[in-house]
Amino acid sequence: MANTLANRGKSLEDALDWVHAQYRAAGHIVERPEPPTRAGSIGARPCRFSIPGTAGILDYLVITDSVSYRFDAKSTQGKRWPLNLLELEQARNLDAYSGMRGWAPGLVVQTSVGVWWLPWSERVRARWWGWWATERAAAGLGSLDAAELDLLGERCEGYDWLGAAARLWCREVAALKGAS
Repeated sequence: MANTLANRGKSLEDALDWVHAQYRAAGHIVERPEPPTRAGSIGARPCRFSIPGTAGILDYLVITDSVSYRFDAKSTQGKRWPLNLLELEQARNLDAYSGMRGWAPGLVVQTSVGVWWLPWSERVRARWWGWWATERAAAGLGSLDAAELDLLGERCEGYDWLGAAARLWCREVAALKGAS
């Protein structure tokens, strides 16, 4: 594998590629646009760098018969998921998709404890933007532990995030119908 700064979450992405092959076989559309990069080096080691202004591209698009999921995958080897793994432009893109009917934006988050589907819901958005607004320094706001991830999202069975995402989507739609 090439040494790239964009490969920090490569093992999660490899696992998702395998899961997404199963989704394709089930008839879902799965796309993973390649972010624009340029060749470079760190010392003598060749690598690829993101092109400025393209950092906010979300890595995945999955379209099922009822909803379209636009998301990114983020992983850490620690027990807590640091909010700084989500870039500002990615948060803005998630915000844009959250206002569109039929779209379910979110994140697949992996820690050393498990994998979660974290929908870009009002509660998640408020937590991330609250952290961002406090200059990313407020104690306790900079990461989410397993209990918080369970509260804000749903733990996945292995890397199969679609079941968790669909359940949360159905709950959100039911709640909206109940509110009207």
